Amino acid sequence: MPVPATALCLILVLFSTRNAGGVCLASNKITFPALFAFGDSIVDTGNNNKRFTIAKANIPPYGRDFPGGAATGRFGNGKNALSIKDQLNLFKECVRKLERGIGQEKANATISKSLFLVSQGNNDIAITYFLFHFLYDIDAYTTQLVNSASSFIKDMYELGARKFACLSLIPLGYLPISRTFGGGFQRNSVDWLTQAAVKFNSKLEHELNHLNSNLPGTRILYIDIYNPLVDLIQNHKKYGFEDSSHGCCGTGLIELNYGCNELLSSFTCCNSSSHVFWDAGHPSERAYRMIISQLVDNISHQLLDI
Repeated sequence: MPVPATALCLILVLFSTRNAGGVCLASNKITFPALFAFGDSIVDTGNNNKRFTIAKANIPPYGRDFPGGAATGRFGNGKNALSIKDQLNLFKECVRKLERGIGQEKANATISKSLFLVSQGNNDIAITYFLFHFLYDIDAYTTQLVNSASSFIKDMYELGARKFACLSLIPLGYLPISRTFGGGFQRNSVDWLTQAAVKFNSKLEHELNHLNSNLPGTRILYIDIYNPLVDLIQNHKKYGFEDSSHGCCGTGLIELNYGCNELLSSFTCCNSSSHVFWDAGHPSERAYRMIISQLVDNISHQLLDI
């Protein structure tokens, strides 16, 4: 979910008018003027507290590993990596504010050099398809989702965006909540849900390659977080994790949103770094860090090479 337009534009104005260093993406301090994150709770920055929705994480123990331990609304224990249409409209508002603040020329330059992080499709498959898969043809459904992602990128391109990092779906069949409701007595991974994510990812990568060839001056990267996360889950002991099938919060079986709360504090693990998952649907900060550390330098060099 995006930063509110007014606040985000203020940040961008400060970057643009004071020649600030921008957003550092790599260990060698390669920077971008700004980072815009669009999508679902995998990249959720926690700014929906004032919106009418049950999808909130503004109660403890969410955010307990932040400085001060406050729950900000982010779906995680610490740092991590709206409908997409609403997010697009908010960005349009941000562009207008930025143009008024620093002028159209500087605004265009800032936007064209910024990094746009997109995560789309996880909820569509993990929730909608999981609950109603008997109503859908998965091949047609994943094609529809990829077409939606493609249309979003084209819309952003028309607004001046040129550098995109598009995340794959995570291994949805391995989520603790998926195991609980679809994995049987032994809570195995849910193969049909995992295969739906694999099918989407394959189509998304193909479509992004097509867009790269047809949108001049654009660099669109497909970022595979599916396989690195599967590796962490299947080989969690190797990476120093104690558990990869339960979330840290509560029992680790089903707790999400308001289900992850202080009433379950006696069940919540003491050290979230011991778990691959923070709650029943989101990786822990340590898992995010390990995945991103494998990707970030390569991503930044490819995106700056235009």
